[in-house]
Formats: sequence, C-alpha cells, structure tokens
Amino acid sequence: MYKICLLIITSTIIFSCSKSDNPTPPPTSTKGLIPLAVGNSWMYKKSNFDSNGNLVSTTGDTIQILSQVYVNGVAYYQQYQTSVTNIKGGSFFVNVDSNTVDKIDSATRYTFFKEVSTDNVLVDTWTDTVQTHCEGHNDLYGYTGTTNINSHDCLKNVVLVTDCTGLTFEKWIYYLQPSLGLVRIEHYVLDNKGAFYLQFSDDLEKYSISN
Repeated sequence: MYKICLLIITSTIIFSCSKSDNPTPPPTSTKGLIPLAVGNSWMYKKSNFDSNGNLVSTTGDTIQILSQVYVNGVAYYQQYQTSVTNIKGGSFFVNVDSNTVDKIDSATRYTFFKEVSTDNVLVDTWTDTVQTHCEGHNDLYGYTGTTNINSHDCLKNVVLVTDCTGLTFEKWIYYLQPSLGLVRIEHYVLDNKGAFYLQFSDDLEKYSISN
C-alpha cells in the first residue's frame, strides 16, 4: 500500500508539471538544510580513485533545481544531478522542516538528510533498488557535531547499502552545511578483500543559490 501511495504521489507530480491549464502558485524558495528554489545549482569537482587510493581522473558534476510542483499544498523541487541518469520518474527534494530533507526517487520517498541530536542514530530505512545485488535495504545514520570541509562547517550523514544476504557493499557519506547545501559527497565500495575504499568524491567548487 505504501509503494502504491508513493507511485500516486510521483504520478501526480509528473502530471502537475505537464498540465498547463491547472495554475499553481508561483515558484518560491523554501528554508531548510538545503536552500530549494528553481534555478539553484551547485557545481562540484568529481575525483575518481582506484582501490589503492590513487587518483584516476577528475570531472565536473552539477546538481540543479529544475522546477517546483505542489502536491496537497506541499512544494516539491525537481532536482537533476549530471552524474546520475538512471532515476525513473524524476527525483524531488522537499524540506520537511528546518532540519530534515526528504527525497523521492523512482516513487520511493525517504529521508535524504537529517540534523540529529543523538550521535550515530538510525534515521530511516528504505528498500534498495540497485541492479548489481539482490534487493536489500538502505540505512541512513545521522551524526552530531560538525566536520570542517574546505572551510565549511558541515553536518554528516551516512547511508549503508545492504543486500538480501546481509552484505553491506556500498557506503555514501554526505557532508552538508545548513542553508548552503551539500559540500562533499563520498562513495565507497568494496575491494577484492572485502574492505571499503573511496571510489569517488564530489567537492563543492562554486554555487548559485537564492535563500
């Protein structure tokens, strides 16, 4: 039932984007951990590494807010990331409150980032849809305190990806400065010995946002 409801929500979002005779409120900006407004963008340097920690290549990566739609009075912001091209039905951010950002990907809604008051707390769990392993789940953990990343004081969240056998095979670490957005994204995978290594990182270089 939960998945069906999410599919309806996502379908409504897509329908709202395409229906021209159903006026919606003008684009707005929402306060929260990530400043959400149409046209906001964050530009990153993406660094790719091998399993020995050697830098293999660098490329650019961008996150952009493309549009805003309303569903039941709630503003959702469609986002596009240059390096992510396999999201069915679009990808949307919503500031739930001043310390929680939710996201909808492929009709699944989950907590994307949360500022917490208890260290290493499990914030949310949702079904994993990765194609390379049997279907498992994602666990989001929030951490207290801040980490200085390139002169930005950032909050930290970690996502662990576990398959149906109980193997945790992937890890994402997000560093976010409130009211600015994501400052660094780190992606870890397993090497041939079963240990995590940093596969790539995105580091914020410049941004254009309206708060």
